[in-house]
Amino acid sequence: MAASGRLYWFGNAAKARIVAEIMARPGPLTIFDYGAGTGGDWPEILRERPDFRLVCYEPHAPSVRRLEERLQGLKAEVHAGDAIATLAVQADVIVSFSVLAQVYDRPAYFAHAARCLAPGGVFYLNYDDGHFRQKLDLNTPGAWVGPLKEHLGNLGGRLWARLGRESWHQRPAAAAEVEALAKGAGLKVTSTRYENLASLKALAKTVPPEKQQAFARFWIETETRLNADFAEAAGGETNLWREMGSRTTTLVRA
Repeated sequence: MAASGRLYWFGNAAKARIVAEIMARPGPLTIFDYGAGTGGDWPEILRERPDFRLVCYEPHAPSVRRLEERLQGLKAEVHAGDAIATLAVQADVIVSFSVLAQVYDRPAYFAHAARCLAPGGVFYLNYDDGHFRQKLDLNTPGAWVGPLKEHLGNLGGRLWARLGRESWHQRPAAAAEVEALAKGAGLKVTSTRYENLASLKALAKTVPPEKQQAFARFWIETETRLNADFAEAAGGETNLWREMGSRTTTLVRA
């Protein structure tokens, strides 16, 4: 089934690009969203692609309620709480958007994803570092509250997780750690890409609706060129990681 060519998840180039790749695939497909939040643009996507089956896992109870409301009547199912340990799904595609930094038990997270990935399936693991890069403008002390609050939340995240509240950010994830965890779970990295250039992400907030699709395409094309031509290794990361706080690692069964 041909997709319309529309880009979804405007405002986040990483998610928009990944979903565009999925939309370009012929169906039927079973897609597993590991940490679905409130669902993003999935309702619109499922209406456009009725050959998709969406399986969601979300541990945060308030998000689960909103997610169930938004997906009602669509080819989708929502799992919560401890369901991930026994979830019986073989997904053609797994997506995990901006979740890894909030995960306390990362080996278990990778093991669960590997178990849910069908042979020949693809796992798009997208995770952010931006929540750990708070910046204070010395000329505007009134704007310090947000960054300082987030920093304190990050510091207490692992303590909260031990108490069963795994919704705060835990710690950044380095590329080497992700590769080691993936290998331990029987997964193999096929590509790594850096996305969401800070200046373009900020600029996207000012783009009027009628120009959003054109801007999203420009944004993805620009970051494709940056990754292809300018990702020079430096200290185990790349120069792009300093300016693009989102990394997407594509994984398959080893």
